[in-house]
Amino acid sequence: MKPSVDQIERGGFQVWSPDEVGEVAGWRLASNGGFTRRLNCATTTGDADTSPGTGEAIRQWLGDRGSSMTVRITPLVEADVQQAAA
Repeated sequence: MKPSVDQIERGGFQVWSPDEVGEVAGWRLASNGGFTRRLNCATTTGDADTSPGTGEAIRQWLGDRGSSMTVRITPLVEADVQQAAA
């Protein structure tokens, strides 16, 4: 059986999990003290708000933890969400 992107992402977080997680409007936020961008970012697989207010809330959450805003989007995300987040 071939693993899905979701299974790979979940496995990655189990192996190297962040110190703190949060959520803002469909984005999973992760903080690990700035050690790696993979664990200091906002991640979505789709159904997430891409409004400027949400972006600012994500930026603030990460900034409060000493990280700049990094957004991760899996290949499962629809093209319009990818474009709005870029």
